[in-house]
Amino acid sequence: MSGLEILGAVAASLQLVDVCLAVAQHLRNLPADGKMTDKVAFNCHRLLECISASLVSSRPESYRPARDIAEELQAIRAAIEQRKRKRLLPNVDSGKEYQRRLLMALNSYHCAITFVSHAMHRKLLINQGGLSRQLDQSFQRLMSRPMK
Repeated sequence: MSGLEILGAVAASLQLVDVCLAVAQHLRNLPADGKMTDKVAFNCHRLLECISASLVSSRPESYRPARDIAEELQAIRAAIEQRKRKRLLPNVDSGKEYQRRLLMALNSYHCAITFVSHAMHRKLLINQGGLSRQLDQSFQRLMSRPMK
C-alpha cells in the first residue's frame, strides 16, 4: 500500500474517532431522564452509519475495532428494541445503563483505533522517502502533460 493510501486510511479512521468523541461528549451532557433510551438508540444508529461509510476507505488493521464497536452498538440497539417490544417503559436506570454501555464502547474503540493509527503513522514515517518520491513523480507526470 502506498503512502498516500496509508495517509487516507489514517485520516478516515481519525475522522470516525472525531465523530465518536463528539457523540460521547453529547451523551455525557444529556440529562438523565426517560428519553435517554431513545437518545442512545438514535446515537447508535448514527454511529453505525458512520462506521459503515468509513469502512470503505479503512485499512484492514482498523476493521476489527470498527467491527467490535458496530457489534456492541447493534447489541445495545437490540436490547432497546426488545425492551420496547415487551412494552416496558424506559426509565432513568435503563437509559443510564445504555448510556454507560455506549460510552464504554466508544472508549474502547477510541483506544483501539489510537493504537492502529499510531502503527500506521510509524509505517508512514518509515516510508516517508517513498511518499516524497511518489508525490514528485505524480507532480512531474502532471506537469509534463500538455494542456488542451
